[in-house]
Amino acid sequence: MPSFTTAKIPKPKSWSEFEDIVSDIIQIYWKDPFIVRNGRQGQGQQGVDIYGKPFNLDGGYAGVQCKDKNISEKEVIKEIKKAEEFKPALKEIVIATTSERDSVLQEKIRLIDESRINEKKFSVRILFWEDICLKLAESDELMIKHFPSFVQRTNSLENIRNVILGSSVNDWAFDDEEGVYVYKKDTNLRIVRDPFDDSDKFEEEWLKSFADQNGFRDIHKIFYGNTLIERLYLVSIDGARCSIPYPDIKNHSITEYQYKTGKIINDSFSSRAYLDFDGYLRRAKIKIE
Repeated sequence: MPSFTTAKIPKPKSWSEFEDIVSDIIQIYWKDPFIVRNGRQGQGQQGVDIYGKPFNLDGGYAGVQCKDKNISEKEVIKEIKKAEEFKPALKEIVIATTSERDSVLQEKIRLIDESRINEKKFSVRILFWEDICLKLAESDELMIKHFPSFVQRTNSLENIRNVILGSSVNDWAFDDEEGVYVYKKDTNLRIVRDPFDDSDKFEEEWLKSFADQNGFRDIHKIFYGNTLIERLYLVSIDGARCSIPYPDIKNHSITEYQYKTGKIINDSFSSRAYLDFDGYLRRAKIKIE
């Protein structure tokens, strides 16, 4: 019997929204953090919207074709032929569709897959909308990211952190004059920069990695509505070109959560070429743990 989640999650309203969901799901299936969107709409993509190197293919490439509609055996065969032009050659193609599960089509895909494997060609898989929903339901982070209204919304620290961890830099709108980052999917969630005080100096050995070796405390506050959730402590470095979260003194490292908040705070300035959060972390030899 299907769970409440799989029975109620609505299908995406657009192809791009569906591709975003599939991209996150396939990253879990493949255990590959470096999956790539193939080109852009309008370009020749050889039947592949997303590609990567699944853990089980010994370094070989696999591709995904996203179809936000019902799909037939004829269309599957058409997409397979396109994918045969992808270079380097694929070892697997996954057809992700918003179609409901269809046992007849599943059988045809199994037979196509078996025939191709016997011919030493790439294998073929299909993910129906129910399969995708089941995988979504396993991840609070992805449910919060893609379907926040289906997750109990509270302003607890854990829930807010999960929302932030599940977000991308593009999910935030930044007002430089006000120093406020607003989460586009829920405008109650904001990161607010404290007024900068250049008298609050920060001194650590790793600051010597930069041309300007001065560091200053840089505080940001996370609010949900009018409720203060927590304070983020960062160091403004290299002439205020970057703000790095306080690293752990013992391990010289920051957490995944610190990394994500640092990306949001710094990469909102992406139009300024001199800002490179990841580059500054490497120069300071700060690890992410």
